[in-house]
Parts: sequence; C-alpha cells; structure tokens
Amino acid sequence: MLCQLPLTLPDVFYQAALINAPRRYVAIYYQRTKATWDAGDWGATFSYYALYRPLISHFVVSYYLAIAEADLGSDDTNATHCLLIDRKTNIVYLGSWRNVHLFVKDNQEKLKVKGFTLSEDEPVTRQGLFEFLGGAFGGGYSEKQQQETKELIEHLDSCVTEEIAKDFVNWAENAHSFAPMLIAKAFNSYYNRISQADNS
Repeated sequence: MLCQLPLTLPDVFYQAALINAPRRYVAIYYQRTKATWDAGDWGATFSYYALYRPLISHFVVSYYLAIAEADLGSDDTNATHCLLIDRKTNIVYLGSWRNVHLFVKDNQEKLKVKGFTLSEDEPVTRQGLFEFLGGAFGGGYSEKQQQETKELIEHLDSCVTEEIAKDFVNWAENAHSFAPMLIAKAFNSYYNRISQADNS
C-alpha cells in the first residue's frame, strides 16, 4: 500500500541528484552509507548533506515519516520504507520498501527527461562521494549546489499548510513517544524561516 503525502518535489531536485533515468517512478532511501535513488533498472547515489538530509529532516516530510514509524535506512539499520517519486506529477508517496520496489518494477513507464551528468567543474559530492569531509567541515559544495538546496527547502516550506500544522500539534499532544520532540525541532526551523521571510 502506498500513501500519498501532501507535498511535491521541485524539478531542481532531479537535476541536483543527477536522476537521469528515463523512468517515471523513482524510489528514494538510504543504503550502505549513501543516499540512493532507484528506478528499478537504473540507480545511483546522491548527496546526503545537500539533498537527502534537507529533504527527510524537513518538517513536512519528517512528520509523516514519524506518524508511519517509517525508517528510510541509516548507517545502522536497513530501510523498512521508501519514498516513491512520481516524476510526471512530482507527487511523493510513502510505502514499505518491498511495496515501493514492486511498484517501481511493475510500472516501468518511460518518461522523456533531460539527461543530467556530472560536469568536470562540479564536486563529486553531487554523487555523495567523500561527502563526510565536506559535510563535517562545511566545505566541498559549489554555489550552485547551495542554491539548489535553498530552492528545495523553500519549495518544501511552501507545501506546509495551516491544516498540516494543526494536525501536527494535535498529534504531538496525544503521542506517547519522543518523536514529537524531534519533529518539533523541524517545525520550529520551518516556523523561523517563514517568520524571517515575512519580516524581510
């Protein structure tokens, strides 16, 4: 079973992650210390710090991952769930690792897409290589990558509605776990960005 999330991804995400597979559906998860995109017969790693972490730690994503108790994978755990991206509509779904991969395998609809490749002047952090050096010490990312990260976050911010915020508050008040505290941090980051934008 796949659950549609109330958000979309911007086109800049595909270019930044070098998702060049001519396929409509792409799974996103974390595997063997790398953020990974998987289109069934195509797949590769992409930047954890510039793309994957900003995506999954954003309030509008992390909230729904917490509700579903979904684990997209980590250095210590295998993924139990994946995000499924419909590149034709940019809609994001959440499902178990098995169901998402079966769906991707059974729905190999071809999609005409622009081919993205790593140019000679771009850092290998685009592919998630040697990234812990750049991520840990704040270097290794081009201005273009930083702008792409900014655009991704701004797009996700725009997906947050008043209804989603109210649902989160109600859930946090009634949940019996540490999850609400973790998601509250993401919500506060979102709220601070919006407040700063309104005051600028």
